[in-house]
Amino acid sequence: ALKAAATRISAGRTYRLWVNGQLVARGPDDAGSDVGETGRWTHQWLYNTVDLAPYLHPGSNVVAVEVVNVSSSSAFSLGKTGLAFDAELTYSDGRRTVMAGPEGWTATTTQAYSDGPLSALRASEGLRYDASLEPADWRRSSGWHDWAAAVPIDSVWGVLHASHIPTRIEAVWPATRPSDNHDITTRGDSTFTIHFGRVISA
Repeated sequence: ALKAAATRISAGRTYRLWVNGQLVARGPDDAGSDVGETGRWTHQWLYNTVDLAPYLHPGSNVVAVEVVNVSSSSAFSLGKTGLAFDAELTYSDGRRTVMAGPEGWTATTTQAYSDGPLSALRASEGLRYDASLEPADWRRSSGWHDWAAAVPIDSVWGVLHASHIPTRIEAVWPATRPSDNHDITTRGDSTFTIHFGRVISA
């Protein structure tokens, strides 16, 4: 029986990791601008550690990773999209195997994400996402069978450093009607922005 699946993962610029359709982790934390002993911007790229054992089951499993590298600001990107992943599987009888890329992985690109509108105060007002442009059912079953084989790239991050920051979480909140005291900006393309006046935790 599988006892542990210690996994190290990072990406340029950000990733979300699914196992059998279930969101497991996202990161990396403070990509490229983590806080060092003498201030910010240590230029260290971090990796997260997560145990995949609770999400794996006997038989075939699907490990899927979404990597997003869209940004008008070069401060959060090293200019090349890439994924760093390895997992050491430990079994109850003491056996160990290593699962790492890119051998056995497939990959594709998508136009589902794009930069948001530019702002005078920020490089970008975030990402735009169009679900209709995303490959169908790729996190769980057959959406990735016709993709090309993943290829190795030279690391653009230098030496990866273990993150000591708790892995970010992602929660789904039910849709509600914003109260009247929120500043809501509507646009002619049917999009809108809600200014909450405070930081919303990830």
